[in-house]
Amino acid sequence: MSDEPKAVAPYKMGEETYADLAALAAGMAENHELASEHLERGYIQKWIEEDLREYDARIALDKLLEENFTDLALFEFALRYAPDWTPVIEGFRVEAEFLDEYFPQLLKDDYVVSTNELVQFAARLYSWGVLTDERVSKGNAERWAAIDAAWRREFHESMLTHGETLLYRSLWKAPGNSLEGFLMPDRYLELVMARAAADAPDHDPEEFETLKSMMASKEKLALLAELWASDDPVAHQSPRLKVEDGLYYNAAKERAWFVDMVESDAVRTPGREAELHTAAKIAARQQNDVEHAETMALAQSATAAGGDSNFFTRLGEKVSELDPKIRAGLFAAMVFIPMIFYDSRGDGATWWLLTWAGLAATIGMGSMRPLPVKPTHKWIDVLGAGGIALVLFAYFEGDIQASSFVFEAILASAAGAAGFFWSQLGAFRANLLAREVKKTQSSADPNDTQRITPDALATVFFPERILDIPFAQRTPKQREFAAALQTGHSDTTGLARFADRRSPAAPNHGDGLSTNIGGFNVASDGTTTMQLMDGVSMDTKGNWNMRVVDGVTIHNDGKHTVSMGGFDVRSDGQISTSIGGVRVSSGGEKKEEKKSWLDPKEETDWFGNKTKKGWFD
Repeated sequence: MSDEPKAVAPYKMGEETYADLAALAAGMAENHELASEHLERGYIQKWIEEDLREYDARIALDKLLEENFTDLALFEFALRYAPDWTPVIEGFRVEAEFLDEYFPQLLKDDYVVSTNELVQFAARLYSWGVLTDERVSKGNAERWAAIDAAWRREFHESMLTHGETLLYRSLWKAPGNSLEGFLMPDRYLELVMARAAADAPDHDPEEFETLKSMMASKEKLALLAELWASDDPVAHQSPRLKVEDGLYYNAAKERAWFVDMVESDAVRTPGREAELHTAAKIAARQQNDVEHAETMALAQSATAAGGDSNFFTRLGEKVSELDPKIRAGLFAAMVFIPMIFYDSRGDGATWWLLTWAGLAATIGMGSMRPLPVKPTHKWIDVLGAGGIALVLFAYFEGDIQASSFVFEAILASAAGAAGFFWSQLGAFRANLLAREVKKTQSSADPNDTQRITPDALATVFFPERILDIPFAQRTPKQREFAAALQTGHSDTTGLARFADRRSPAAPNHGDGLSTNIGGFNVASDGTTTMQLMDGVSMDTKGNWNMRVVDGVTIHNDGKHTVSMGGFDVRSDGQISTSIGGVRVSSGGEKKEEKKSWLDPKEETDWFGNKTKKGWFD
């Protein structure tokens, strides 16, 4: 009987095979998504325990998976059981030679060129403490630890600047979509940042540090690259690219709140500078929207006063003054006559040009007329009309030559219709432009540098805090909201202004508890709600729910739900919210449900049994 150990079959994962524990540990860390699928099915655990008989490794792996996210657990497992492995995160090697060459290259003209992979790489270095781990830094421990310390200090400055940005009232009245892409997905993080920047008395520094470690933003990468290239990262650095030299500064400085923020500190560190670049982008977008509103208003007033006296405008006014029937006949003739001569004169170039011009001046201009082209951009009308005419003529040229009069008459009729409805098409454009001007002007705020208080900011984020405001000091809208929260209110549609844009389609359960499991919401009474598509869900009792606008959901029984600051308030008074992944719902007002012709019909069979049958039973 042989005492030689039994050969172990290598473990196959994807296209790779691993002969020992060290190779598998490194492979799992570098391909954690595929490894997660193997771990969920227990294949890897079984191989480590039964084939390798590495019982300690199996216990360590299970414990790491219980205490950490999968990617961090596998990274730690590889460091422990593959000592010769060069750590790899998001495809980037964490070694001195690579980082010393790579990070300085990231300092480009627009601060740092980042990708999602790079941002995630920086986030994991930060949150996992990789730079201070001697198993990774090895002979570079002292320098890497200094960079890590400076990185955390500067990112702290960046976070405080982000919070300070939130405290400017003009920022919250940003016109258009100026804030799109700049706010965090979690409003609670925003509130903590603002309170930390304002040194509010109820601010918890430990909570701020915890939330800061959760952040995965471009600023982490920008700061890391700049500190890596510095000679002395421990000292406060002067930023390599000041916001004054940035792409957006000239437009941003027109906003008073931004100028106030830039001038609030005499000395700016890289951390603060990184966030000021983001603030500059927001301010520049604000200013562009304000200038756009002013330009639109001037153009509209000039048009109304007759100040725009170019050739096309005067010609359009003359055409508009004609009787609709005369205009329709003129437009039809401008198309029909050149087409007849074009077909009969052997495709002459002169008649080709006249036909194209007739189509452009009638059908082409008629098609462009209802589009919201600004008065200062008349050339768009001309180019668009010419292009439409060219496409029409090229498409129907063969048909015109093959069938005389038929296609000429069809296109002439279309031109006549454009002439008859010429004034209505122009009025439609005017209404669209006026609506755009009104919308932009109403959202363009004055340069107000007064800061909003953290309490007021908290009310913006969490409208339910309105209940803390004394009744006499509440506005009418705030009183409506308080009534909906406290007693239930039949008319909550007006509360859409408080709606949480990030809320999903709310379920329509009774009171009790429910929880989300694998994409389903399961209530304590057994009702299960499933998402059919974005904003539409249905439960096992046949109830459907549909989000009609951000934060407002309607239900098939006529009720509707408004989502506000983490609370869902239904029109019958039911209030529900999620606590630790479990949704808690209060009982709403019980009302007799209205009968619908879609409801199942009650029938009595031959034996006297009553049953309900739907329309498709």
